[in-house]
Order: sequence, then structure tokens, then C-alpha cells
Amino acid sequence: MADLRPDPASEPESVFPREVGLFADSYSEKSRFCFCGHVLSITQNFGSRLGVAARVWDAALSLCNYFENQNVDFRDKKVIELGAGTGIVGILAALQGKET
Repeated sequence: MADLRPDPASEPESVFPREVGLFADSYSEKSRFCFCGHVLSITQNFGSRLGVAARVWDAALSLCNYFENQNVDFRDKKVIELGAGTGIVGILAALQGKET
């Protein structure tokens, strides 16, 4: 019986490059923020396919500054963060609400 598979050596060169990372359009950036005596290290990921979920938004930083300036006390409080981004506001609220 004849082998009907094409000979790989006779296949034409692909028009699409085969390097795995060639089209990787994302990059990471590490940032450190200090609020209310806590140092928060956040890795932000940027890329067209990530949408709004991977960055620290200016509004989040403003809200964290407000927590610090107003000395907001989250102890014995239930807090839910409804937003987009890295979750830095919720992280800070959780840190401020923990028992010392």
C-alpha cells in the first residue's frame, strides 16, 4: 500500500512565522505603592487582549490616597470592591481591616 502522506521536504514555506513569541503583545511592569503604612507590590500586565483587568487605575490610587488622608478604619466592616483593575483598593481595605 502506498504512503499517501505528503513529503515534509516538499511542503512550501509557511507564510506565517513560527516563532512562538513573535506576536506576543503584552508586557509586565512592577510597581510599588505605599499607603497607610503598607507597601503594596503590584505587577501590572499590559496588552490588547487583557482589557481593563490588569492595570492600576488612577481612580484606584486616588481612592487609596483618600483612605490614607482620612484615616479610614475598616475594622469590623464588610467591604466589597466592584471595579476593574488589579484590585489594589480591595487589597488596601483588607489590610486596613485586619486585626492587629
